[in-house]
Amino acid sequence: MAYSWWQASIRKTINTLLIVTKYKRAMMVEPPKPIIKRPNYSFELQSERKAVREGRGFSLGELQKAGISIQEARRLKIRIDKRRKSVHEENVQALKEYIDKVRAESKKSEEEKK
Repeated sequence: MAYSWWQASIRKTINTLLIVTKYKRAMMVEPPKPIIKRPNYSFELQSERKAVREGRGFSLGELQKAGISIQEARRLKIRIDKRRKSVHEENVQALKEYIDKVRAESKKSEEEKK
C-alpha cells in the first residue's frame, strides 16, 4: 500500500514513539558520568588542585572494553567523546555496572508484561 506524504509522517511519528517507549524503562537508570584525570600544573596550589574532573563523554576504548557498541551507547543515552584516547578503569567499571542495572531493569519489565 502506498502512503501519501502526510500518512508517512504519521507513521514515522508512531514508530518513533514505539521505540521511545521500548527503551523508556532503561532510561530510569541514570547513565554514569565519565571521570578524567587532570595533569599537574606548576601554577596551581596543591590545596586547590583537583585530581579529577567530569569529562564530556566516554572514550571509544572505554566503550569497547566494557563491551558496548557505539550504537548501543547512543541508544542508552551514554555520552561519547571521540577525541579522547585514554582508557580509565574507573569509567570501564562504571559502564559495566550501568549495563548490568539496565539489563536487570529490562528483565523486570519483561516479567511484568507476562
